[in-house]
Amino acid sequence: MSTYEVSVRVSFSAAHAIPHGDGRMEKSHVHTWETTATFRSRSIDNEMGVVIDFLAVKTAMDAIASRLGGENLNDLDAFSAVTTSAENVAAHIAGELRRELPDQNLLYRLSVTEAPGCEAAYYPNET
Repeated sequence: MSTYEVSVRVSFSAAHAIPHGDGRMEKSHVHTWETTATFRSRSIDNEMGVVIDFLAVKTAMDAIASRLGGENLNDLDAFSAVTTSAENVAAHIAGELRRELPDQNLLYRLSVTEAPGCEAAYYPNET
């Protein structure tokens, strides 16, 4: 069976620090976080002919990026119970995106690149 897939990418700059293996916190540092939301569907909307409206996704992702951009992620309530690892940042953004979009179940994958060659992905519908 055929599957359609579309992705939307945004970036934002934010600081974070995660604990070293010995429990010490690393020094806070800034990344330009490249965030890619990928949506999958076996069908496309008959009216627009799309899996999901790029503009709606871009608007939602820009809103999320604006809330995170310029912040120290460690200071945000969203990360009070978890580290600000790329994996947890991806899960957080996926959750925010699913709340903001009407077609939330179409979100297949949310990836975050914190540095060139260093990417983490979260799959919200996998069990």
